Amino acid sequence: MARVGNQNNIFSTTGSALFAWRSVLVSAGWSSISDSDGTTYNAAGTQITHGGSGANGFANTRAWCRLRDPGGRREITLQNVATGNMNAGSWRFKMSESAGFVNGSPAATVTPSATADEQVLAGGGTDASPTGINMASTTTLRLHIVAETSGVGGVYPFQIEGVTVGSATQSGIQVFCEAMAPGSYDSLDVSPCVWYAANSTFSGTASGWIAYGTGSQAWSTGMTAASGIYNGAMGVDPLNSKDVNGFMQWSYTLTATTRAKGIGTNIAAKGPPRTHPATANLASATSFFYLGNYCYMNTTGTVPSVS
Repeated sequence: MARVGNQNNIFSTTGSALFAWRSVLVSAGWSSISDSDGTTYNAAGTQITHGGSGANGFANTRAWCRLRDPGGRREITLQNVATGNMNAGSWRFKMSESAGFVNGSPAATVTPSATADEQVLAGGGTDASPTGINMASTTTLRLHIVAETSGVGGVYPFQIEGVTVGSATQSGIQVFCEAMAPGSYDSLDVSPCVWYAANSTFSGTASGWIAYGTGSQAWSTGMTAASGIYNGAMGVDPLNSKDVNGFMQWSYTLTATTRAKGIGTNIAAKGPPRTHPATANLASATSFFYLGNYCYMNTTGTVPSVS
């Protein structure tokens, strides 16, 4: 298991942030399948080369990219719906579990579609007439973008956490694809992951597939994370003096009954009363940083900045 990231950097435009997100995923092994800089569509995914405006840039209106995970199963599209600062520009984010974005009419300003299983995680509208959401309520935002290079049960997790510049407060964009720990979910579940995308603090509810690939297949926007005993006020382990945090237990409701999705692997409920920019396991490949009520993916040796 290893992680790559772009952390502690301040972004002022939606396009530059999307380009950084794409770059981290590509560094983690994701493939760029197709893209457009808002003017020129490229079926080989090599059109966008920087996060600025103009030719080959992501900071152009309706510029977009299509990415496929290292396992060749899941795909996402990212689109810069409107250019501008973090509180003026807007973005749209879609995912496909396995069908892939092979439908629709991809063009310079139009993303492809995945008719069988496409889900819009952020933004709305249609591919031909998309709408987006802002990344923040301020013009700039510090981002922590981290991705796993190895699959967890066939899922390749990644996270984006926004932090207000000059403070220790989570704000603005928050995105994650969280993998369930092998053994914690039904072996027949071929989609052992949950997804979240918003421009506000995570409140404990995400989205994911129920019984994907079966006659009972359904998309749920009510995947709920439980923190159990981890309440942000616990003491350290008396045996090794280390912090104890707990990975989230995910569940959903089906036919008025609570069902288990699994236990996550990269988002943990905070055990001790730590605050940002404190870290845990800093020297290891499974490093985390504290932010709000949770612990999030960190790259080895990186200490989050609050300046």
